[in-house]
Amino acid sequence: MFYNSHLSTRKLYILLLILYNILQEVQSKMLKMTGKTAMVKFLRKRLILYISVAFLLLLMLVMFILYAAIQNTLYDNAKESAFSVANSIYIALNDNIFNSAQLVTFIGNDPFLCNDLFENELNNTEHIQSYLNNIKNIYSFDIVHMASFDSYNYYSQNGLVSTFSKESLNDKWFFDILNSSVSNKGYVPMVIKNGDQIIFNNIHMIQDNVGNKKGFILIGLDYTKSLEKIKESINALDASVYIVSQDGQIENAMFELLNKADTSGPLPQSFDMSLITSNSTNNFVQIIQDNTSISFKYIEEVNGYLVIKQDLSSSIFYIFIITLLIIIFLLACILLATLKVVDYSNRKILDQAALDPLTEIYNRSIFNIKLSEAIELCAHYNIVSSFIFIDIDNFKMINDEMGHTIGDEIIFKIARLLEESKRKNDILFRWGGDEFGLIVRSNLENTLQLAQRILNNAHEIHWKDNAPVSLSIGVTEIRSNDTKKLVFNRVDEALYQAKADGKNQIYSQ
Repeated sequence: MFYNSHLSTRKLYILLLILYNILQEVQSKMLKMTGKTAMVKFLRKRLILYISVAFLLLLMLVMFILYAAIQNTLYDNAKESAFSVANSIYIALNDNIFNSAQLVTFIGNDPFLCNDLFENELNNTEHIQSYLNNIKNIYSFDIVHMASFDSYNYYSQNGLVSTFSKESLNDKWFFDILNSSVSNKGYVPMVIKNGDQIIFNNIHMIQDNVGNKKGFILIGLDYTKSLEKIKESINALDASVYIVSQDGQIENAMFELLNKADTSGPLPQSFDMSLITSNSTNNFVQIIQDNTSISFKYIEEVNGYLVIKQDLSSSIFYIFIITLLIIIFLLACILLATLKVVDYSNRKILDQAALDPLTEIYNRSIFNIKLSEAIELCAHYNIVSSFIFIDIDNFKMINDEMGHTIGDEIIFKIARLLEESKRKNDILFRWGGDEFGLIVRSNLENTLQLAQRILNNAHEIHWKDNAPVSLSIGVTEIRSNDTKKLVFNRVDEALYQAKADGKNQIYSQ
């Protein structure tokens, strides 16, 4: 068993060795036949593959960086736009509402109101009524009320309205104000709907000389028209607006008035005050949370905050779409450029494949294409062409006597001579060995003159001292009813006659 296994292993080894030797021999012959072309092509393909992969990775990196840059830029623009919207809303509210609160603050700090009227409140009912009525008329207020924290009395411009009771749920708002920590600054405004009217109530605390809270003054203004305009502006800007007290309570009535009627979900009752870092800022502060822009600003007139929330989801979606379109456009440009480069490279490769490496003129592979074109031009457009077939006389003798290096030099010089002799539209190619072909865009007579110049100029090339190069040349005119075979047979016969008649001459058919 061991012997058989060992024998099988040995046979396998011998077989692999034979295959290896065969591959080595094939590779050696390929290198000899092609001048290492196969190996070069293999390495070139590998190199192109590696370069393509590296380029793809680089392109992906560039696309990622570009996407991040564009996204950040557009996202910053969305944030700036949201910030601008917040400022626009503040200006509208300030011009129509907050400025009136300054007037309430001015009245609330009136020493006569703070000291004299409350000094003996119960005996000053008529004075209080007169004072409130004068304020209403002077400033064109819709409502002017005043409340006392000592007697719980509630006055209007028409006199005593009622006395608040702790047992009444309707009076809870009064005791909330009484027990609040708000000093003599403005209080969060209240909104009262009276039919189609929207009354905006500004409340301001009243204190005596030593800082004790005596009560508050409430002034109501009809902001029906102003709020409708503000609401239209806010809705157009697609934002939610809140008036928030310092303890985070949201004025729901204001929320209803300022925001869209179809605002989804229940009305918020409170605001996360941890989002607000300072209440002394004079400018808007913006934070971004879950694709939502929250801009807030402390409003001294209402002793609270104006908070404006804007959903940036749609902006982010547009950012994504715009970025995607830009990337698609850039990829299309890169793809187009790549296709152009590939097309150019392919044409260069084809040109290189069609060139003779020694003379750098077209090789025999181009002959059939160009000859077919010449026949088509003659048959369909009556454009006459002729074919010159050239052979270097005694080239084998030159090679044998002077060596292949001199022979290659002679071939190269003849190629340069032909290149300089032809016109721009003429097609020159090396047929093989010491033979050249030239398709000339002209008739037989002019082509024979060109052939004679070539023959004469070739004598200026010497393969050794006092031994000029001579050529045998066959010429034929391409006819409309020709085929490639007919043309080549005629010019080959003409060349044969030129060589048979003693060489160094031109023969035509």
